[in-house]
Amino acid sequence: MRTRLGLAKGDVFLVAVIGIIIGILLLWGGVAVEGKQGDSGADLCAYVVVDGKIKKVIELSELQGTQNIKLDDVNMTIQAKQGKIRVKSSDCPDKICVQAGWLTEPEDIAICMPNKTFVAVKEINNE
Repeated sequence: MRTRLGLAKGDVFLVAVIGIIIGILLLWGGVAVEGKQGDSGADLCAYVVVDGKIKKVIELSELQGTQNIKLDDVNMTIQAKQGKIRVKSSDCPDKICVQAGWLTEPEDIAICMPNKTFVAVKEINNE
């Protein structure tokens, strides 16, 4: 049986289901963005840890310009800018730590297993 627009009942049902799914996704995306906005003003701190020992603590929120940190004991270079940090270079064979890219959110981490090194971002609680 056809409707006035020349669509079968199954077609109308399919369009309605797709519309509902799109609506839910848009609503869910809006809520996710709202939640992120609360975190965007967070002060961030980065920890550079080599062989279980903290080598450097950097307050990312207060950085001006670019800071390069050379870790001679593991032959790595860490690069930090305001609000972000990354492993710029490493002598490890697989370069997974370098491929992690910029760490910008609390709990982001780049790990280099061969060099026993990691860089982690944490939120500073100012309360």
